[in-house]
Amino acid sequence: MLYHLLLSMLFILAYTNPAFAQQQPTIDSLKHLLTAAKQDKNKINLYNSLAKQYRFNDSSKVAYYASLAINLAQKNNYPKGIADAYYCLGWITYMKNHYKESERLFHKTLSISQKAKYPVGIANAYNGLGVVNKNQGNYTKAMQYYQQSLKVKIKVGDQNLIAHSYNNMGNVYTLQGNYKKALKHHYKALKLRMKYSEKRFEAMSYNNIGVAYQNMGYYSRALKYHQQSLTVAENFGDTTIVALNYGKIGNVYKSLGNYTQALQYYLRAVKIDKRLGNKYGLGSNYVAMGECYHQLNEFFHAKQVYQNALSISKKTNEQSTQSAAYQGLANVYLSQKQYKVSEKYFRKALHLRKKTKENALLSETLLGLGTVAYEQKKYDKVLVFTKEGMAKAQKSARLAAIRDVAALSAKTYEALKDFKKAYTHYQLYKQMEDSLVNKEIIRKISQAEDQYKYRKYQDSLTTARQQAEKRFETQIQQQKLTNRLRLYIAIASLLAMTLLLIGVAVWNKQKRKHILQNLVLKETQKELLEEQILRKEIEEVALREQLHIDEKIKEIFQVNLESKDHELTKQALYLVQKQQLIETWSQELTELIKQAKGTVKDNIQTLNKQMKKEVKATEAWNNFTQTFELAHPSFYKKLKTSFPELTTYELKLSALIRLNLDTYDIAEFMNISPESARKAKLRLRKKMNLPSTEALREYFRNM
Repeated sequence: MLYHLLLSMLFILAYTNPAFAQQQPTIDSLKHLLTAAKQDKNKINLYNSLAKQYRFNDSSKVAYYASLAINLAQKNNYPKGIADAYYCLGWITYMKNHYKESERLFHKTLSISQKAKYPVGIANAYNGLGVVNKNQGNYTKAMQYYQQSLKVKIKVGDQNLIAHSYNNMGNVYTLQGNYKKALKHHYKALKLRMKYSEKRFEAMSYNNIGVAYQNMGYYSRALKYHQQSLTVAENFGDTTIVALNYGKIGNVYKSLGNYTQALQYYLRAVKIDKRLGNKYGLGSNYVAMGECYHQLNEFFHAKQVYQNALSISKKTNEQSTQSAAYQGLANVYLSQKQYKVSEKYFRKALHLRKKTKENALLSETLLGLGTVAYEQKKYDKVLVFTKEGMAKAQKSARLAAIRDVAALSAKTYEALKDFKKAYTHYQLYKQMEDSLVNKEIIRKISQAEDQYKYRKYQDSLTTARQQAEKRFETQIQQQKLTNRLRLYIAIASLLAMTLLLIGVAVWNKQKRKHILQNLVLKETQKELLEEQILRKEIEEVALREQLHIDEKIKEIFQVNLESKDHELTKQALYLVQKQQLIETWSQELTELIKQAKGTVKDNIQTLNKQMKKEVKATEAWNNFTQTFELAHPSFYKKLKTSFPELTTYELKLSALIRLNLDTYDIAEFMNISPESARKAKLRLRKKMNLPSTEALREYFRNM
């Protein structure tokens, strides 16, 4: 996504500036024009155009030509040329992740443009400041700069520039996860670009829409828009955007888990990027390929492409790609249980992500370091990493990251025998897991409904078209028959009085006509029958698809229910452990009372009474009951309706039997002897008039 947004911004740099407004020339043609140029202002614009041409592969030449433009513009008192040159320098500095220097250069562009009353320069400067803040995660500030840029562009009245602002704002909404607003702005940009912009910008809008749909999980729509972008780019021969779309199509297949298909598209993108010398695209695609190879357990190839990404990104100083490559290598070595090497790469990724302020990604790096420490049983280190990771995950509102960090924390506290904290983190884990499951259910239902409606719409169009064609053919046949009938009647009327033989011939022709009409009628009836059969088949397919969707939803809810039962069982066991621990302490205190005297003995007796009171406390049971009712909302209601004479004690016993706890666990949980627990189950079974304990357990499971 970072590469896609960067490329989107670079296209805006290349074409929104007056100095760059012409159709994109080659470097050789620009140098030829520069040799022939006589006016200094033309030279300044050509210097800026050359600086723009080298933006992808040679930052030193960008700096060289921009400096020539500044020096000559200062001599000629041409502030617009100075502003354009600083804008170009600001972009190449931004691409190298030197955000403070880049921001300074964009502010300088703004100051010069405001003094010169150069509105396009002002709009461009605000745009650059927005991009710098966006890449540092300052989305609110970035949006403010983009809105200021849009206001200036609206005053200028350049629809092409306005479209670029909508595009930039859509990119920010995509990063924020607000995909509906992102699509709204990208569609606005697309509408304007189809009227006023070059085809390359139309292709970029299709691409941006595809990215938003992919993030929403609408993969078929994402592929559709990336394919449209690819087609437009191929038609006007922009191989850079062709390569970009190959990479984006690869991302869609990677999201679908089709890693082999994804690799095929990444390889196509890499082939073009190598030919173009597009190092930014190469680094991004190598990282994506590494993820695919890792998922396919092809660790050797994964390491190889991650190293390729590192080599390229170090040359371009593209630190986001470097950190992603280090993260990928760390994950591969973690899978191979080479913990020291894995930790080394995680720390390199952490250093770069802190340096570039990639706060949204820091949580996954800290989680990786915590996992390495956990595997080595360095639990104190784990807690340091998970604490910081949780803070970063919560700040960026990444539910999956919060869930994973909470799960690792719970495991760590459990290993340290701190069951209270383990349970607290386990509850947070389940809360995040439930939220993600619910979101996934809603997303899948929406996708299924969307796909079903789309298919139904397509089927209805096809059926309507076929029906129209059949009606048209039938009308033609009927018209032909009518015309023939009229002809035959006219001939028969004229010749019937004179020639009997001709009359007989006409009669024979009419007979053949009626036979033909019957044949046409039967053919029409046959077609109508086939149409009805086809309609029934379509309805059956739709019904089967709906049943399949319902079955999938049922499976997801069943998994969620089983997860809740697992949570309840674990919660019950925690309560058992707590009671056992308190009872053990109580026994030890009883022994101490026998040995103690005076005030000490009184204090110990008071403490022992409090602990025994804790054993009988109902707060834990109330928490358990609330969680149980969330998982099985109708259990108690059905049980009380069928057996209103059951006591609170027997209702508690019923819930524990529903969770499949054995007699000893029930005895520990309810603080009674195993024999008492068996008798309690026997009384409950008799009261419910069930033949066996197994029948009792089965009855509760089916409620």
